[in-house]
Amino acid sequence: MKNASNEWRRDEAKPSFAFKAGYQWTEEDEERMEEQGRPSVVFNRAEPIIDAVAGTEIQNKKEVQYIPREIGDAKQNEILSATSQWIRDECDADDEEIEMFTDMITCGIGCTETRIDYDEDLDGKIWVERRDPLKMYWDEAAKKRNLTDRKDHIYVDDMRPADVKELWPNKDIGNATIQPSEEYEEPHNAQDAWEYNPDNAGYIKEVKVYRVLQYEWWERVDVYRFSDPQTGKLIEVNKSKFKLIKKQLDESGIKYIKQKKKVYYRAFVSGDTLLEEGLAPTNEFSFKFATAKRDHRKGMWYGLMRAMRDPSRWSNKFFVQILDVINSNSLGGVIAEKNAVTNKADFEKKWANPRGVIWTEDNAVTAGKIRERGTGAYPAGLAELMQFAIQAIPNVTGVNLELLGLATRNQPGILEDQRKRAGLTILQPLFNAFRRYRKEQGRLMMLFIDEYIDEGRLIKILGESGDPEYIKMIKDPEVRKYDVIVEESPDSPNQKEKVWESLIQIMPALGGQIPSALIDYAPLPSKVIEGWKKENAEKAQPSELDKLELALKQSGMQEAESRVMLNKAKAMKAIADAEGVEAGQQIDIYGLLIDNLVKKQTETK
Repeated sequence: MKNASNEWRRDEAKPSFAFKAGYQWTEEDEERMEEQGRPSVVFNRAEPIIDAVAGTEIQNKKEVQYIPREIGDAKQNEILSATSQWIRDECDADDEEIEMFTDMITCGIGCTETRIDYDEDLDGKIWVERRDPLKMYWDEAAKKRNLTDRKDHIYVDDMRPADVKELWPNKDIGNATIQPSEEYEEPHNAQDAWEYNPDNAGYIKEVKVYRVLQYEWWERVDVYRFSDPQTGKLIEVNKSKFKLIKKQLDESGIKYIKQKKKVYYRAFVSGDTLLEEGLAPTNEFSFKFATAKRDHRKGMWYGLMRAMRDPSRWSNKFFVQILDVINSNSLGGVIAEKNAVTNKADFEKKWANPRGVIWTEDNAVTAGKIRERGTGAYPAGLAELMQFAIQAIPNVTGVNLELLGLATRNQPGILEDQRKRAGLTILQPLFNAFRRYRKEQGRLMMLFIDEYIDEGRLIKILGESGDPEYIKMIKDPEVRKYDVIVEESPDSPNQKEKVWESLIQIMPALGGQIPSALIDYAPLPSKVIEGWKKENAEKAQPSELDKLELALKQSGMQEAESRVMLNKAKAMKAIADAEGVEAGQQIDIYGLLIDNLVKKQTETK
């Protein structure tokens, strides 16, 4: 585990994060520049490209939906999808995952942790939080995308002593120290200083924190499965429980099978002290990874920053070189013989003044006694090399100028949009890795909901009318099979733009009316959309006149009499409108008519 993650951390992650932050000169180059008295100029052209790719993911907001595999499971999975979205909204999961995506495209790996917490909500609140990839360790045998084939991993967390003692009050960790310098000296690795401490203690005195390791792993254990003779359902028991019921199963003639199953565990360690050990919060890893591009030679993952390092460094070096050439070369001047001028001080003063008049001795100019000194020769092609390095920065990543919004050429909007899409096509492997992460995280969220959200708990969702609604969480133990899909959310700006453009084209065929299902895709503020949906919902409610028509049809009266009563009601409505009668009074009138009709029908029967 140590070798796989340490090499990536030293050679890839730390240099990439430093480069993104603007530290683009190596220590050797900076020392050399300082000795020569030259500035270490940095034009950070790499960070905007990272921000542009991350911004594209923000614009294409995704949401996870749970699709049933069995008939009749639709309602349950709709509740599950709504519950998952509610949990994610409560813990700002989208914001955390965008930071994690930025980590992935920068250094090659991003990570989040899903956990349950009871500090803010005594019923339990599920959190999805981004974790620093520099603090993550995984086994070197993991080769699949998103490290899905790993068997274990470690998260290193520096915690305040008060928090450690509060969580594990009965544990004596000790106060042995680790010198902070060990974190940055070779051959010790910066993140592995805790492994090299002679007494293997976890307390860092100088910064007053405990280094706590959260370790997760899985093991294959024996389980036994058999069918319940009464219900026909499959029952699964572990080895210890099976020993207790084996005799009864044999006597009853119930057949059973022995299988292997993955069981996930978790432990907390500080120094040489085991703080806690047991089953994981769910039977799945709480940490989920997203990986960018694979380096087969070194067996590590890398992001977009690797390709941008060399052209960025060279563009800065060429610029500094040009400055040095300009500063060190001759900037002009004059070469004159001693007897060419009478007042040498006045000559030197006025030479740089373009408006001054300089008097010389007779024939000094024609005799060539005064000659202008030429400037130093500028190295040919230096500016072109700098420009080439600058242009190579976006080129090596596949991010074109249209995607950055920096295209200055005059081109039709359709062509610019096509070039943006072409740039996104090159980056699709990165978005696909993040899409796979969302699926994995969606499955993990399902397990947390099933384990920690109590049945009957009220879940706040946004109803079809735009108003918040509360639904009860219902757990169906029979519903266990589902498909997790990732689709663009109606809140996604790009999705709104695409749907709205298509909707405008077919608007005449719809009679100028927008279906309620498409209102979410309008590129308007959310408050306006909610009001629009609420207004449409109110219009969809039957009016008192509609209720009267329905009552007349259901009353069984003769057609002629029904028509007369309906015409009377319409006439009364017209009179009420003309006289400005309040809406509530109109409703009372309609209600009296309906009561009279029902009463008359009862008397007739």
